[in-house]
Amino acid sequence: MNRFVLNETSYHGKGAITAIPTEIQARGFKKALVVSDPDLIKFGVSQKVTSLLDAAEIPYCIFSEIKANPTIENVQAGVAAFKAAEADCIIAIGGGSSMDTAKAVGIIITNPDFADVRSLEGVAPTKNPCVPIIAVPTTAGTAAEVTINYVITDAEKNRKMVCVDVHDIPVLAVVDPDMMSTMPKGLTAATGMDALTHAIEGYITAGAWELSDMFHLKAIEIIARSLRGAVANTAEGREGMALGQYVAGMGFSNVGLGIVHSMAHPLGALYDTPHGIANAIILPTVMEYNAPATGDKYKYIAAAMGVKGTEDMSVEEYRAAAINAVKQLSADVGIPADLRDIVKREDVPFLAQSAYDDACRPGNPRETSVEEIAAKLELDKEDVTLALEAIQDPISLCEPIGGDNADALTIGDQVRDESISQEGWLEHIAISEALRRLSQREQRIISLRFFQGRTQMEVASEIGISQAQVSRLEKAALSH
Repeated sequence: MNRFVLNETSYHGKGAITAIPTEIQARGFKKALVVSDPDLIKFGVSQKVTSLLDAAEIPYCIFSEIKANPTIENVQAGVAAFKAAEADCIIAIGGGSSMDTAKAVGIIITNPDFADVRSLEGVAPTKNPCVPIIAVPTTAGTAAEVTINYVITDAEKNRKMVCVDVHDIPVLAVVDPDMMSTMPKGLTAATGMDALTHAIEGYITAGAWELSDMFHLKAIEIIARSLRGAVANTAEGREGMALGQYVAGMGFSNVGLGIVHSMAHPLGALYDTPHGIANAIILPTVMEYNAPATGDKYKYIAAAMGVKGTEDMSVEEYRAAAINAVKQLSADVGIPADLRDIVKREDVPFLAQSAYDDACRPGNPRETSVEEIAAKLELDKEDVTLALEAIQDPISLCEPIGGDNADALTIGDQVRDESISQEGWLEHIAISEALRRLSQREQRIISLRFFQGRTQMEVASEIGISQAQVSRLEKAALSH
């Protein structure tokens, strides 16, 4: 048996927010608690809605004590604010942060036995629908306005709690692309890749079926053709992403996700890594890992991403095409290529265990383990092999492999002379991440000066800058 839960009502398109006052009055609500994050209030985005309430003489109070990754304390403060306001509905304006906070507040108000926020983790046996929520997304990614999920950070334990509850879905979703038009490029890219991750993970998850597949494939198609335009702030791109992320939410909320999300959640909890960035970086790696358990689904993912000729491809070819299309879209919108600027090696065991324990992990189409997740999060022998090959091309040795500048040069010589093992080098290069923080020009200078023994004058001549500039850049590189 399969179950599908969606909003009672949703509005879509430019100007959709104008329906909010009418809906409030028709439903008999008397006073709203507007839940929105501080920046949206500061820059007047929330005012687009509150000005409509003012014009309709609908009373409201504002609650904005919300972090990017909302915490237990944020929820507790929101519950107190709702009670103090004597409100009877919530208007959540924002991305996942505002909506997740609103859902938790709304559940606790109507289910006081779950006042301990930690008791909501997993599938909590609440009995009553939450306070009526009108959800107005300002990002095109989380689809929190149409899902039965929310995520709250337990700051004390450095972990995110995934909460799943059919009672928390907003009664009304208002998806207006004009509310998303002020998103900066970086946020647009991150939330857009989050939406793509929802669609792809939802499509291949263990719980997927025909109805969810329909939503997910359409979402992949819309997002793939719209995200680049949204990042460029075109009206067509914004409208497409507003719809695409919502359609993805209609699907994954009802069938679950997988280990991309289970790995991203602890990264957000420990490092405050933006959720969409973490998902986008992890997605291609996990797609490669999951490929053997996905049948022919990557053929349809590739086609939805815009790849031509998938019907004539072999299994290996269309799987590679799907993964490469995701990587290309991610690169085109400026997402970092890997986790090495984020994950600290000493945190990997904790992150891997947290990912394995996460509520999203059981939905992964391929059985996994703590050890396999850890391998996706840290440097392994493959990195060493690539680094050893790079010795033949000293310039590439300065690419992101880690290592203290002076130590890396010494260790590189030792490996070349076979006086240190690959394992020994791996241990050394994991200590520092300095080389990979260098600019391309700094990397080039370090390579020429120290690996090839060129003088500053020779380097200046080859790169086309002055000797004084070489000296300054060299000092800057060595100071990293």
